[in-house]
Amino acid sequence: MNLLKRIAIGIGFASLLAAPLMLPTHAAAAPKAPKAAAAGARGASFAALPVSAINSITTLKDDQTAKIKEIQEKLLADRKAEPDKTKYPELNKKAGEDILAVLTEQQISDLKAAAPMLNALRQSRAIPLIVLGDLKLTADQKKQIADAATDMQAKVKALPKEERKTKMPELSADFKTKVQALLTAEQKATIEKAPKPGRRKAAKAV
Repeated sequence: MNLLKRIAIGIGFASLLAAPLMLPTHAAAAPKAPKAAAAGARGASFAALPVSAINSITTLKDDQTAKIKEIQEKLLADRKAEPDKTKYPELNKKAGEDILAVLTEQQISDLKAAAPMLNALRQSRAIPLIVLGDLKLTADQKKQIADAATDMQAKVKALPKEERKTKMPELSADFKTKVQALLTAEQKATIEKAPKPGRRKAAKAV
């Protein structure tokens, strides 16, 4: 099993899908500020974002890729060694801060701009982030998916807070349909091969 799959399974698909991607809101505006401090708790869910997904949004250098993989491997090992699950968020936060410290301000800005798209993909499961990089989306596909995500985000914000929870499944399904319509048969086949949430638990139950 490769690194990305072990991280996704080790950290848990449920939390990976549920947690919104949070990046420092002032990273681009304040390039002189320490990136780790700027990230704070907002880097936590970012710790599990697959390297290939990051690279599909903003090109990583070989040394950055290696460092991020090392950080994620350490996170996985630390979580396995920690019996107290209440400490997991702090471990995730530290790993997220360490990853952000590896990136340039421009790369952080690129990921911040892509956050609505990544969140929409994560929430709708239109494209599992673990295979996002493998799809090799074209620039046009990325733009159309980003536009659809922005549209969904606007619709969610326009709803009264008490209606958002009940309307979210419908909006996510609509977004997923739009994304699937943009994908090629080969890309859809790649998604079909991605690990499914709950598969590990089901295997343990047998």
